[in-house]
Amino acid sequence: MNLTIDIGNTNQTYSYFNNKELTIGSLAQLSTDISMAKKILVSSVNDDYLNLIPSPYISIKTLINNNQLLDMPINYTSTLGQDRSVLAYYLYKKYPGTSVIIDSGTFTTLDIVTKDGYQGGYILPGLEVLKQTYQAGTNLRSTSLDPIKKESIPTSTSAAMSAGLMATFLYPLESIIQKIEAPRIFMTGGSATIIHNHFEQRPHIHYEKNLMHMALQFIATEVF
Repeated sequence: MNLTIDIGNTNQTYSYFNNKELTIGSLAQLSTDISMAKKILVSSVNDDYLNLIPSPYISIKTLINNNQLLDMPINYTSTLGQDRSVLAYYLYKKYPGTSVIIDSGTFTTLDIVTKDGYQGGYILPGLEVLKQTYQAGTNLRSTSLDPIKKESIPTSTSAAMSAGLMATFLYPLESIIQKIEAPRIFMTGGSATIIHNHFEQRPHIHYEKNLMHMALQFIATEVF
């Protein structure tokens, strides 16, 4: 059994395969006997949670050397997040050619991978971060947001805020995607379903809730 752990800004989760079925849970509630794990592979963007892992583990950080994650070239500085590296590597190995990965959580990252490796990407505010900007308006703080109606022009403050929020969240992504013209786009993260619904008529855009752990399990199984 390979145990993988993803420590994000908002969520910290683990995964392992049980009878070929991927099991995922909260790191704080890890009850699996990790002594059964052949390998523990960890991706972390918040090292404050590393003390929740009681056994020796392999960090993705140790696999990145000389602008490469294993055999994938990385066209980026050493500040590239481990989570972004892992997702890029998975698509680099599984889908030769150009792919885009959108991971939308606390922040929304959009990264580009080609046959030549990781090419760079964008970091945008996530949906919840964008919501907080309305706190700067004295008369907007207590206004609840309305469900979005794509076809209508907002006629109330709450509707205008909701529509403005979604426009600020989605339109920059749409502009970047149109610029890149990638044949494959993969989406994951807590807000990814909202993005995917926006692009629902485009068959080359795919949503995968567990993409991060699929990528970590791939590295743990195929590489080591």
